[in-house]
Amino acid sequence: MRPVKKVIFGGRIFASLILFWGASSCRRSVSVPMHVYSGYAQGTTFQVTYDTLAGILDREISDIFSKMDKACSLYDSNSAIVRFNRAVEKAEVDTLMASVLMLSKKIYQETHGAFNPAVFPLVKMWGFGPQGSQGPPISSVVVPTGDSLKSLINLEGIFLDTTEDGKIWCHKKVPHLQLDFNGIAQGYTVDLICGLLEKKGARNYLVEVGGEVRASGLNPQGQPWRIGIEKPTDHNLERQLYAVVNLSDMAMATSGSYRKFYIQEGVRRSHTISPFTGRPVTHNLLSVTVFCSTCARADALATAFMVMGNTGTLSWLRQHPGYEVFMISSGYQQSYITYASEGIKSRLEAIRP
Repeated sequence: MRPVKKVIFGGRIFASLILFWGASSCRRSVSVPMHVYSGYAQGTTFQVTYDTLAGILDREISDIFSKMDKACSLYDSNSAIVRFNRAVEKAEVDTLMASVLMLSKKIYQETHGAFNPAVFPLVKMWGFGPQGSQGPPISSVVVPTGDSLKSLINLEGIFLDTTEDGKIWCHKKVPHLQLDFNGIAQGYTVDLICGLLEKKGARNYLVEVGGEVRASGLNPQGQPWRIGIEKPTDHNLERQLYAVVNLSDMAMATSGSYRKFYIQEGVRRSHTISPFTGRPVTHNLLSVTVFCSTCARADALATAFMVMGNTGTLSWLRQHPGYEVFMISSGYQQSYITYASEGIKSRLEAIRP
């Protein structure tokens, strides 16, 4: 097995991933020739494993990372999103950023605002922006409320317009509106790479960027891909495996509140900021893994569910069938409480207490 470290990209923490290359004892193995391309991009590690029917596509995959950075990276001073965040009224953006924004707005509406990329001003206010994780003294943070809060993070106040010459402009109704796509960008990147692989003829692949995953077909041993989910322990403790998932023809993404936080004036502040209160979330949900057909949607929903907490997530899932989740919450005396939706239980191979 190969562990991939949990990393931070633009203030968002991504779940650890462990790939198991060994075959299951209950099924016969059939070797599938694979090519592996791995490296560092978007502030994190990535690994793309795919069958050789697609040829060698490393250069094309690298181009996808470059295009995503130019569109959505908060660390590129000339990216489309940074130009928009600096603008007073509008900024020209590329088709890629426009597509990410349109999907984000759709999921924003579906989650009734729990997924909100316009929360970036609050992320920075609490000290979780690109400049570092240490926030200002808790007593000095003045959190907007009511209409002031809504105005500060109003995603509906950001909209697109295409002019006759084909340029795409992203407008903001008020100057302080800013975007942060780190709750969806890596999942979106995974989907773009999967689209490339499928277009070139790959049928067996696993694409992983910063812990966000999408798999198709079988692994090199001819078995379903086996993905490990990390135990949600504090950042000072050794990482441990908590659950193993057999993944085929599905995407998964995990969001958690247990590693990216700081304690100041005796108060623990999670990096997950609620767009409803303007404050870090305080519920006991430690991590949530979402399973669905695309990684961008799984990525965004994992972010939204961390805002909703256990009760809100389960209520949302009852109204939106077709999604699967695995949640880990804190219990009595440092114990864990887990929940697996019915459709994912059969894919869970092992869980550690």
